[in-house]
Amino acid sequence: MITKPAETGYDFLFENSSWSMQREPIHEWDFGDALTVHAPLKRVNRKPFSSDPSDTFGLYLGEHEGLHAVAVHKLGDLYDFTKVELFDNLDEMKEVWMLDYGL
Repeated sequence: MITKPAETGYDFLFENSSWSMQREPIHEWDFGDALTVHAPLKRVNRKPFSSDPSDTFGLYLGEHEGLHAVAVHKLGDLYDFTKVELFDNLDEMKEVWMLDYGL
């Protein structure tokens, strides 16, 4: 995993013409393609009430230059990014992140 400053997330966000997911995922690991860009995510290993809320939630930003990007954001504000995490492949990303809503 590579960590980049929050500004990188805004660059990636504006590269994408869609401002919302274009399909509904069918389970918590059903993301990582072009149609699920902007999917809300949460860390797999989070511990409710004891994890840092500014490092627990993310937004899938899609694939950029061969890497999958997740913008980490502050609790309650999807677009207040604290950093961007880049992953070499989907499997690596899904070891850390899962969808953040009930399906």
